[in-house]
Amino acid sequence: MNKKIAIAFILIAFVFTGCKSKEEKLEEKLKASITSYVEANIEGFKVDSIKILNIDTLTDLGFAFMSKLVLQNIQQEIKANELLYREAETPDERVDKFELQDQSQRIDNEIFRCDNIMLDPNIDTLTLRYYFVSSRVFGKDWRGNFQKQEMGFPISTDFKVTEVNVQE
Repeated sequence: MNKKIAIAFILIAFVFTGCKSKEEKLEEKLKASITSYVEANIEGFKVDSIKILNIDTLTDLGFAFMSKLVLQNIQQEIKANELLYREAETPDERVDKFELQDQSQRIDNEIFRCDNIMLDPNIDTLTLRYYFVSSRVFGKDWRGNFQKQEMGFPISTDFKVTEVNVQE
């Protein structure tokens, strides 16, 4: 009788520890995507762990809206650069100033494109296209110093991190 109870207990323990919910499986896939992306794009950084803070689902409309917000933040950073508003005295400063102005114009164009997507009456507002994952990433930089960063990642439904960047 004790063997049957022990076997039943082991089976129950296996079921509870071996079966993961859909949310846990989704989080594992998202963490794997974030780890791959961060380690490939931040030189010398090694991810130790990731804490998922929030997962939001995005349609094409939601992605366009989120992209616009990111681009507006980048635009504010560029406009806060004092080089844009002072005389460029050296050749390097002139090149930098023209590059900032060019980047600012490309961002304006991309924001305009996002606005057009959001105003399109035929845009898909139902189909899940992306997850926006707010996370806390723990790891070590190339010097071995412990780092903790809060980052947000738009991740497609095929678990690829999608960058919001300016088309050139």
